[in-house]
Amino acid sequence: NDIFIDKKINFDILADKVFSNSINHKIMNGIMWPEIYILIENSFANIKRKRKHNLFIVDAALIFEAQFTHFFDKTLLITANEKIRIKRATQRRNISLENIQNRISKQMIDSEKKKLANYTITNNKDLKNFKKKLDFFYNQNLF
Repeated sequence: NDIFIDKKINFDILADKVFSNSINHKIMNGIMWPEIYILIENSFANIKRKRKHNLFIVDAALIFEAQFTHFFDKTLLITANEKIRIKRATQRRNISLENIQNRISKQMIDSEKKKLANYTITNNKDLKNFKKKLDFFYNQNLF
């Protein structure tokens, strides 16, 4: 009940609770991932039925942690060094350094993700550089 404000979920409070300890984190993942799987499956089936697209992309940060890679033909890991990720997270939202580090600690380390991913793009520079790398990846692997 304490995550609700005016009968709506306050996602900042929810995040604080989820990332406060490993048990809460596992409980939330156990609730979310089956639902996310259904959403992805339904979206994929809908696109496949319409036959309008040749590519289906799922942007999900914890695909490897959820052991969800079996659904995909290929996976692309987009990563950056931890200092840059922390800087970007603090700029994007008003999240404390402690909270960000706590979230990172719940994730699989990059070296393990790299072993599981089919492709990796390291995004340590600006958006223009990232788009250039993504375009290159797209043109090399999808056409």
